[in-house]
Amino acid sequence: MLCASFSSAVTPIKANFILGMDIQGQRLNLYRDCEEGSVTCDNMLLVAPDLGRLLQTKQLGERQNKLPYAVKLYPAKTKHSLCKDGVTPCRFQGYRFEDNDFNGFIDPSNKEITVGSQWREDSATFSYQENSTYLPLASQAGLIDSLYKTSDKDLNSSYRLVGKDIENVYGQDSLNAFKND
Repeated sequence: MLCASFSSAVTPIKANFILGMDIQGQRLNLYRDCEEGSVTCDNMLLVAPDLGRLLQTKQLGERQNKLPYAVKLYPAKTKHSLCKDGVTPCRFQGYRFEDNDFNGFIDPSNKEITVGSQWREDSATFSYQENSTYLPLASQAGLIDSLYKTSDKDLNSSYRLVGKDIENVYGQDSLNAFKND
């Protein structure tokens, strides 16, 4: 299984999906597997591009290359301030995540994610656009491919129908101009 290396791992499936974040053309998904009504949750998973490359991109000021970054899994948990008793969680602040190389914080109130290196003093903050549409990122390449194929078929079919209408109404020259556009 995809997450077999994590004990009591969260499965990155649609039922566990809680937040999609779009950053610099990349998608990050946050998953949760805790009892409904839980105030805190230590059993979360961030499925994201390699955050090292994302961090380098910020420092270089440009996207490193056009290919999507490799997808990695980062264990995550909720973060709360504590009440006056010093034990009870009070105000929700966001989500923390970390692995051997990176740690970070997702701040939903500002729609920002901060990523820092465990080995260097590199860190960067990225603004994200929240996206509630579930988009699978790992272990579901077949599903993504089928969605694109269906979309392509619909688009091509629509294009052919419009082309026929243009040819019938305006003639072959207009159809050729349409194809060039």
